[in-house]
Amino acid sequence: MATEATAKAGEVGPSIALEPNNASAIPLLLGELTELINGLSPNDQARRLQAVAKARDLTQSLQTPREMMQRHLWTQHATVSLITVGMECGLFGYLATEGGSPKTVDQIANATGVERSLLRRILRHLTAVGHLVSTSPDMFAPTNFARALTLPTIYGGYPIQNQIVNPAWDKFPAYLAKYNYHPPSTSSPTDPCYTQQAQEVLTPVQFAHNLPPEQNFFEYAYSLPGVAVNFSNHMAGCRQGVAKWTDEGFYPLQERLIDGFSSGSEEEPEDKDDAVFLVDIGGSTGHDLVSLVDAHHPNLPGRLILQDLPEVVAGADKALLDEKRIEVMGYDFFTEQPVKEARAYYIHGVLHDWPDDKVVEILSGVKAAMKPGYSRLLVNETVTPREGANWALTSLDINMFLFAGAKERTEEDFLELIENRTGLKILKTWSVVNGQESLVECELPV
Repeated sequence: MATEATAKAGEVGPSIALEPNNASAIPLLLGELTELINGLSPNDQARRLQAVAKARDLTQSLQTPREMMQRHLWTQHATVSLITVGMECGLFGYLATEGGSPKTVDQIANATGVERSLLRRILRHLTAVGHLVSTSPDMFAPTNFARALTLPTIYGGYPIQNQIVNPAWDKFPAYLAKYNYHPPSTSSPTDPCYTQQAQEVLTPVQFAHNLPPEQNFFEYAYSLPGVAVNFSNHMAGCRQGVAKWTDEGFYPLQERLIDGFSSGSEEEPEDKDDAVFLVDIGGSTGHDLVSLVDAHHPNLPGRLILQDLPEVVAGADKALLDEKRIEVMGYDFFTEQPVKEARAYYIHGVLHDWPDDKVVEILSGVKAAMKPGYSRLLVNETVTPREGANWALTSLDINMFLFAGAKERTEEDFLELIENRTGLKILKTWSVVNGQESLVECELPV
């Protein structure tokens, strides 16, 4: 049993529940927010994100503990579930028609088939949390967010959240208690609990859905109807608007990779067009390679190879990949890497899906294929700051633990995995916007 931690009698009085969380911070936050908003331009995303963070801090400072408790317990699950209901009954699609003009409850009920009194309650809640606008009694119009819920990239994650993720969160406290707050996926061999747990390494998702240890989150999720498509759309939505490593000013591709690209050794000369420039490992249907070609064509030399499981690459747009001269190769990254001595091996958003031991296994396979002093490994992941990480990174980190017993990693975590456990050398970490997109550039020492 975990040690019970409770406050001593009298240390916290009931009146604290009705006091603002941080009243002394309110004037400063209000001034900072006003300054940010006054200087905001339409294309200044960095300043907009700073304003969003300040507005959130201001709201939380103004709210009382009682209000925050109600928001957590009454609002969050309800809102996600009602958005899913609205998506499935056609609510948001109908509200977006005619340019999003206001519509009556009766009109919406006729279009969706939802019983009127229940519909009215759903619409009231979605209005209260800011997703709809009530223009007059019983008339509702969508906000930009509600209109965007007609896009697969925005609505795709909601059914998954309800079907797979929320049940795991509901049982998360019981999961941690089961392992006395030392779950096997986070424990080391020196942990006194490790030995007795080693035969049963369950993630919270496996625990909640009664899955066997050998069936991981992805295998389970993709076995459910519609989840594969929704998950792919959700991932595309998460990437939308996020900086790419191919963007100007992110990673100097010309000087780091194109310069020095080899057509082969003197002993085995080869046509430069036949030499492999970049292998995208676990690259799904090829979106990253397409972005690379679009950003740097015709400067890219050599061959470009997309690798993922056969059933994944089967869904790629073959005509588009042929047009971009991208080769497709079915490949499991837990097996030997068949492409040897490429200039670069690129792996994006894969390592955070796996615990440390599996990451070492993946990277060791890449290492065995690399040419010392020539090949580069490019790990495109978030690199979480040890202090000041934003909510998107911290949420993603704990969700990766829930799904797969994995995590988002700090710079120190990558150093431990890549250099200390794999034997590769980190040359530099290239980052933008609080680590949300980073590129860890590595090589095999000579």
